[in-house]
Amino acid sequence: MNASQVLKDIYDSEIRSNPLLGQVFADANSAPVKAAINDCRSGREGGGRAGMDRWIRQTQNRQWYWQNLVSPALAQLQQPAQAQKQDLRSQCNAQVASEVLRDIFAPEIRNHPVLAQVFADANSAPVKGAVNDCLVGREGGGRAGMDRWIRQAQNRQWYWQNLVSPTLAQDLRSQCNAQVASEVLRDIFAPEIRNHPVLAQVFTDANSAPVKGAVNDCSVGREGGGRAGMDRWIRQAQNRQWYWQNLVSPTLAQDLRSQCNAQVASEVLRDIFAPEIRNHPVLAQVFTDANSAPVKGAVNDCSVGREGGGRAGMDRWIRQAQNRQWYWQNLVSPTLAAAQAGATPPPTPPRFYQGESQQAKAPARCERSQVQLDPAKIDNRERCFGAIGSGCKDQADGKFTWKKWPTPEVNDDCTIKVKVSVGSILHDSCCRTLWDQGRPGDGHFCKPAPGDASIWMGVDALAGYPAGWDNKVCAREWRKAVFDTAQDRVWTETFGPYSSNDQQDNLSPVGNSRPSLLPGRLGVNDDLRRSSTVERAETRRLSAPSGTKLEIHDKAFCKSGRFKQEGWCNASAITAIQVLAFPPAALFAQPGCSNTSELQGSQRSVADWEAWRDKRRAEMNRVEAEKQAYIDAWHQWAQAKYREAYQYWPVDPRRVAIEAEVAAARVDELARNTALQTARAAHAAEMAAAEVDHQRRKLVVWAIETKRTNASEHYGVCE
Repeated sequence: MNASQVLKDIYDSEIRSNPLLGQVFADANSAPVKAAINDCRSGREGGGRAGMDRWIRQTQNRQWYWQNLVSPALAQLQQPAQAQKQDLRSQCNAQVASEVLRDIFAPEIRNHPVLAQVFADANSAPVKGAVNDCLVGREGGGRAGMDRWIRQAQNRQWYWQNLVSPTLAQDLRSQCNAQVASEVLRDIFAPEIRNHPVLAQVFTDANSAPVKGAVNDCSVGREGGGRAGMDRWIRQAQNRQWYWQNLVSPTLAQDLRSQCNAQVASEVLRDIFAPEIRNHPVLAQVFTDANSAPVKGAVNDCSVGREGGGRAGMDRWIRQAQNRQWYWQNLVSPTLAAAQAGATPPPTPPRFYQGESQQAKAPARCERSQVQLDPAKIDNRERCFGAIGSGCKDQADGKFTWKKWPTPEVNDDCTIKVKVSVGSILHDSCCRTLWDQGRPGDGHFCKPAPGDASIWMGVDALAGYPAGWDNKVCAREWRKAVFDTAQDRVWTETFGPYSSNDQQDNLSPVGNSRPSLLPGRLGVNDDLRRSSTVERAETRRLSAPSGTKLEIHDKAFCKSGRFKQEGWCNASAITAIQVLAFPPAALFAQPGCSNTSELQGSQRSVADWEAWRDKRRAEMNRVEAEKQAYIDAWHQWAQAKYREAYQYWPVDPRRVAIEAEVAAARVDELARNTALQTARAAHAAEMAAAEVDHQRRKLVVWAIETKRTNASEHYGVCE
């Protein structure tokens, strides 16, 4: 291969300009190599390697070799190279780019399946960026070069931050709409929909609280955002429970209450008493009258939530054998008789508790001075049943002055206004059940306790009662009453009138108590259990007015049926403002409370930052795209210049001039590349610095949400 080496030495300058010449001279079968061997064997300039070298270096021979041997061989070699280059450029299309991106970002696709659609879109920013990098010949061009270029750590990160992530975020936000939220909620709450079919309509309403809440959680990017993130977020046990208690259940209750009207009651009664209507057609008119006793009774039973409330609950309640019979005897039959006689229907008798007298008593004249509030002096008849303390007596005796409540007095009409709480209603109901069973002494504080109420309430609240009382009957109801009183979750109700000593409250059982959770031994959030107490007619009428503070578990006791959560508290919790002043390690060392306004404000702060980030990234992408286009324009110019130069011989002055022009322009290419890299570095630094503020804002939201999850008290007010 002496001929090959001699030719490489002689044409060294041409090889530097066109590296393909090295391949020509390395081929033993190429025309230049064969000719050099032939000239050596002919003994040119004395023969041998030295003679071969001297012969070919002579100007006329060197030029002859170039024109007749080297240049044609080079042209022949360049044809497949050009074809190969053209083949590589043919791979620079959206389909190839999509496949490469799906392969490189496979882990991200598993977390965000919607990315597969993004990479399948030929007009998406990531695909167009990959095609552009392929066209400019990154890493040799073609599919392989595109793959190697994007896989480099810094380029992969750049693609994710500037092309993939913004496109993904935009696509995920497009899924945050009422239709998607409705589908997700219907899927998650399918068991509840089977029990309450009206929920399907609630979830279809774009303006309902659950749908708007789901859209909001999607918009702030819960669990990665989009439909999948919304679904994962709401399915988490604590979030699903929060949605049910704060959004779904109140909306359902409001919808059910809207069914408690005379028209619905009339339809239900006509259906249930259809056999009686056939025997007494006038009943159809009775059930059509909105002021008739049966219709008003049905509306009332619906309003207090019998059998879950709504039309279905009203229907189930009245259809029960004992209730249907009671309706017939006390409401339908007297009204029917009056209608047939053309007289005014008789008043509806009260539903007395079993064992109490059903004899109607003539109202006695009210003498407020004669009203007795001490149950011991009126044969233990119940008065102020459901009030805080023992009947009306404890408050009237001033045992709650430590709460700075005014001492109640009997009014001129023999009524009395006293304080009531959810806990006192449940505790009195629990104790009454034991009384009916003949074991009144078995209940926790079901008998009047000696001394100041504030003392024995405080002892129990601090868990300082004797061993074994924790599981005593009515203990949890008592503890609920203690905490409600201590934390001012009370309201005022009017009881009476008590115009004679043989009068007492209506203690007829009316079914299970309204939903509530009872605390365990150590605190409000310790081992919560659902109340299973049977309520009485007297307590069923007791409902908290607008503005009353209640625990979130007690929203069913709101008179309006509407409840607005205000906030939550925990002795080891924090406020959003404190987050800014303390590092993460100290977050839960600060006591305090948070509320929904604070949480929503913090969430809006994060959303505002992310909106700014998306807008700023778009601006950065535009600037970088302009600088990249500036570089691409230089490369296109240089390629055109090279094509022009290759038309001339290497020694042609025109080619030399063109190559010198391109070499001089390399300074401009470097400047353009430097400008792009500088812009990218500045943008990355700016976003990294801004990300600190982003994380701080997210930390605020996280801290407030964590406190909501771990709070010992979730409170709100009745609307």
